[in-house]
Amino acid sequence: MERQIVLVLAGSAAEKKIDPLGMDRFGDGDLAAAYGYANHMLSGESPANTPYIGTVETYLDWMQARATALMARPMTWDAVVVLARALLDQGRLSERALRQIIGETVRLR
Repeated sequence: MERQIVLVLAGSAAEKKIDPLGMDRFGDGDLAAAYGYANHMLSGESPANTPYIGTVETYLDWMQARATALMARPMTWDAVVVLARALLDQGRLSERALRQIIGETVRLR
């Protein structure tokens, strides 16, 4: 579930990488989803029992730091840029197209 939380927060991390001083225009729903996942996981109701002890907010700060680190990886960032261009051109992408674009981006590095 941690991976899912990091992926949910990766969108706002990408926004901040592009515009560090800008408003997080698209992350509100993502943050709410991440909060729900984290709250569920940390409440002990999830099968992914975690040894983490702390508040959900502190945990999400840690997950946000991991998402930011993920966006700092050159291969990840290259894939994000290529996907963003494809989305701007096509509007929507199928899972197959998404996987193909990521695969091509990774092979080109």
